[in-house]
Amino acid sequence: MNTVKLPISEKKRLMIYIIIDIIVILLVIACFRLIEERRIAAMYTSFIFITSALGIMAFEGKHPDRNKWVLISNLIFLLTAALPILALRLLFWDQVFDQIQWNGIQAKYLHQASTYLFLFKMLLAKAVDSIKRFT
Repeated sequence: MNTVKLPISEKKRLMIYIIIDIIVILLVIACFRLIEERRIAAMYTSFIFITSALGIMAFEGKHPDRNKWVLISNLIFLLTAALPILALRLLFWDQVFDQIQWNGIQAKYLHQASTYLFLFKMLLAKAVDSIKRFT
């Protein structure tokens, strides 16, 4: 007997993505509390941020009713925050992260901006769900 799997609704997918992002936040906190060497903890957290964003994009991209805002917000987060921060950490491994500066941008400010970008992508998923509910 063949069963046909129906795609997961957009509303359920958005809720899954928010749950994934909350789990990511908890894992990041755990990494920095459990791993004494901050550079190693940072590598784990970069891996967590990058793989979760790529995973969400891959999963969303497979659906016929894919939400372009989920794809765009995760891509923006990857390209402007997660990947540049990882690159800076690797390129300046022996330096304290808060003291790294590249092309006039201090790494600590990039890190602060990445926090807002991450929250923005979470809120965007919820906002899209809310807007679609009223239209």
